[in-house]
Amino acid sequence: MLPVAMKTLPERYQKVVVLYYTNEMTRKEIGGVLGINDSRVSQIHKSALEKMQTALQAGGITSSLAF
Repeated sequence: MLPVAMKTLPERYQKVVVLYYTNEMTRKEIGGVLGINDSRVSQIHKSALEKMQTALQAGGITSSLAF
């Protein structure tokens, strides 16, 4: 279900999530890759998590215990 939630995100949001969690990059490093400041990375990250939470809840997942 998590990959489905990821696909609901715009491409840039997906990149931020992947770089942050898979590549373990800092906000500053991600900003350098995407050409934005670390504050914007933080905003995108927060919004991405909120959008994924909404998608997961729509799919019936309301707790991280489901994973």
